[in-house]
Amino acid sequence: MNKQQTDQIVGDIYEATMNAIDNGGALELYVLLSNLEKAAGTFKKELLEAAIEERQRYDKREQIIRAGMEVSVMESTRWSFDDPEIERYKTLIKGRELLAKKAATTGASICDENGVLVEPGIAKTSTTIVVKQVR
Repeated sequence: MNKQQTDQIVGDIYEATMNAIDNGGALELYVLLSNLEKAAGTFKKELLEAAIEERQRYDKREQIIRAGMEVSVMESTRWSFDDPEIERYKTLIKGRELLAKKAATTGASICDENGVLVEPGIAKTSTTIVVKQVR
């Protein structure tokens, strides 16, 4: 597969999207694109290790362009802590968040165990479509 082929696929999807918005069929196309996204994600996972190895053959400072995009390898570090004090603080935060949610949902003024007024939480709601395999 090359950039021209992927550009053609993206163009076709764009046209189908505009057509579905204008003439109906958005739900069907949404489901089809969700399936395509899932498949592409699976293929990307399969390629990841080989792609990292290929990119690492070049100097980190060298600009590498593939399919019109600059490609680099990025590392991230995740930390875990085996510290009871950190766990205690997390528990306190969760408890405070529950009080803030309760204050927001009930409209009541709620104070914590020290008599300090808990500010109500601010809810943000989003709506989406869930796509599941039919059994």
